[in-house]
Amino acid sequence: MNFSLKSSFAYNSLTTFITSCVCGLINVLALIWFAKELGPTELSYYASIIFSTQIVLALLSFGFDQAVIYYSLDRHVWSSAFVLTVLQSIVVVVISFVSFYVYYIISPDGANHVFLIALAVLGSAITTLISTLFAASLIINKDFRYLNYVRLGSTILGVISALIMIDSNLGAISLGVRDLLFSLVTLYFILRKYKANYRIELSFRGLTFSKVWGFSFKYWKLHSIGRIFQRIDYALIAILFSKEILGIYYVIRSFTEGVLGFLLVPVQTVLFGYLSKKKSLAVSVIKKQFYFFWRYIILLSIIIILSYFISPHILHYLGEEYIGGEVLIMPFVLFSGMMFLFEIIKVVSMSLNLHNAMIRARVFQLFCYLVLVYPAVAIWGLIGSVLSLNIATTLLVIFAKKDLTFNYFANKKNLL
Repeated sequence: MNFSLKSSFAYNSLTTFITSCVCGLINVLALIWFAKELGPTELSYYASIIFSTQIVLALLSFGFDQAVIYYSLDRHVWSSAFVLTVLQSIVVVVISFVSFYVYYIISPDGANHVFLIALAVLGSAITTLISTLFAASLIINKDFRYLNYVRLGSTILGVISALIMIDSNLGAISLGVRDLLFSLVTLYFILRKYKANYRIELSFRGLTFSKVWGFSFKYWKLHSIGRIFQRIDYALIAILFSKEILGIYYVIRSFTEGVLGFLLVPVQTVLFGYLSKKKSLAVSVIKKQFYFFWRYIILLSIIIILSYFISPHILHYLGEEYIGGEVLIMPFVLFSGMMFLFEIIKVVSMSLNLHNAMIRARVFQLFCYLVLVYPAVAIWGLIGSVLSLNIATTLLVIFAKKDLTFNYFANKKNLL
């Protein structure tokens, strides 16, 4: 890696990471206030809608924007990805409305209570699908600074809107509006930049559709299993425990996932963009993975120890309703740390078009969790669910690391 590439990668990674940290801090502080003002029960309504929407998205997220980044040298790929994204959005809307109608038949009162929340979250999801596709062109051209400004501004506006609405006693709908406003502002500014610097050319070729679908179908299989795994625990917690417990579980997990989210942004955008253009860097990561792995494990261990001392102070600010939830923080920190490691492995595999190799590990992770969760909950209660997540995710990292190495050497001649 030459000096200019090193400095460019370091600068973009650092600025994206700092922006993510600031956005994450804003969201975490806001979540503390939301949790305190709304309470676990009201938050559980929002959590159930988020879970349901993300299950639908898990089954229909194909990562067409990722295909655009991977095939950045083919100008016809964007057109194919755009058409497929529009079709994808239509299907998401239809399935969501059918699912909600079924819920309305089963529980009219419950459906009426969450209707506006569901509408806002669905609108946010569709808008995000479109904005990420247009943002792919900015990522290809390394315009991360503009994307960082947009993300920061959208986050601030979304949180302010939620604070105002909650202060007006509008309940959990405030969080749905926050999500919708964030995605709409993001889309507006990305389209504004796209229109000023790029030209939309819709040209369709069967071969290009085939390329996009080939890459995206592998991504879909990997991503859908991952999304189901990341949200199925909410369904199980809702079944096994009360709505109040689900609300506490959502808040604690959101803290750690918020931190994980802003750490992953540079990995999923900057790192993937660079590795897709210069695949020799991805190969270098595979060859030096042992060197990176153990240093990361040491760092993660230090963070877990620190979380043990910090967790009681976090719960203190949330109020009496959340007492007992501090026992979940340290296990969730471990879970997030292992997921971060897997995401790096996944991004490296995607940059070499080897992400199909990650599917077996993802399936095994989901299988292990489903096998372990019921006996673990029976023995240890709520914390048993998080312990099951950790065991399954540790096995995920081990198998993913092994499968990536094997598939790299098996396909080495065809990669570079």
